[in-house]
Amino acid sequence: MLTAETYATERAICDRADAYWRANATFGRDGGSSLPADARLGYAAIGCDNAMRGRVEQYEILTTLPDRLTVYVGSDGATVTTWTGDALGAARETSRWRVQSYVGSHMHSYRVRIGGKHYVGRGFGPGMVLNLKAAR
Repeated sequence: MLTAETYATERAICDRADAYWRANATFGRDGGSSLPADARLGYAAIGCDNAMRGRVEQYEILTTLPDRLTVYVGSDGATVTTWTGDALGAARETSRWRVQSYVGSHMHSYRVRIGGKHYVGRGFGPGMVLNLKAAR
């Protein structure tokens, strides 16, 4: 995990990259956005990549422990991670039931422990997104 000093540096780099994107992106009718070819080099020069964003997200989650958050179930089904795969905590499947869905055939219920705080949530199993809320 990052130190507080490294976090502050990387958060500032990510904030600069986000501001650059907002100032230079073109937004389409469907709500999507893209960066014009002539602006891509300037964005890349800022130096914020997905690995850095993942480290910043991991630091923020582990230091604030929010009441609600979105994580991903690891391929082993026993860990939870950020989108980029940075470890956050341990997961335990508590139940599973069959559903009709375009995402998966079974819904899974999990208990998760992140930084000493307990969460509960439902998702479609290993490798999938899991929306959590603090357990009572």
